[in-house]
Amino acid sequence: MHMSDLSPFSFPFPGGFCTPRSRFSGRALGVALAAVSLLFTGCDARDDAEAELEAQYQEQYEELSFEVNDDLLQDAEAIEELGVLYRVPENWVVLDDRQREVFAAQVYPLLRGDGAEEPLRLHLDPVSGSLYVLTAVNGEAEDMAAAAYERHESAGYNPEFTEFLKDGFLVRQVMFQAGNTVVFQLFFSGPAASQDAFEIGFLIPRENYEAVARVIESAIGAIQEG
Repeated sequence: MHMSDLSPFSFPFPGGFCTPRSRFSGRALGVALAAVSLLFTGCDARDDAEAELEAQYQEQYEELSFEVNDDLLQDAEAIEELGVLYRVPENWVVLDDRQREVFAAQVYPLLRGDGAEEPLRLHLDPVSGSLYVLTAVNGEAEDMAAAAYERHESAGYNPEFTEFLKDGFLVRQVMFQAGNTVVFQLFFSGPAASQDAFEIGFLIPRENYEAVARVIESAIGAIQEG
């Protein structure tokens, strides 16, 4: 399924990335599959278990494709500690030390709450004021997504949750609006992804959402194993 084939969220935003599905429906499946995988030993057995996981994930979740516009993105960069490639939107810049201090104190807790890990990558769009954050997940992606959803719900942000497959990743997305800021949190894991779980986040001023929506779609679509 292509991203544009999906109906928008019931959120009052123009467009939308994914249609909400049952909340955290993968938890029971994930536990069961993890238990099954412990029965296998050796490289061949691990390959078989991974293939089985991927097949069952294909049945459980829809594959979502993203339109990647190369003109909107910089060249791919490798994040060796995660084993992934990512592409920064064109003309987005790395935050300087002062900006990072402000981000760490005032913005990042919105994404991760207290005790959040230091972002691996942090980029700013000087025109729209949007932020792109990439962070290693210290724990299971499913648990982090559930905690984020519950935290934002408790804060009264009315988050939306959805799960989908993307190029071998299982992605759990939490989307909400905090004041005048539209926030996307996407937690990546999956049967075909050998690296550690990680999160990418986008914080976008509501007034500039339409202007950067296609840029964000391209940036999400550009995430690849590598």
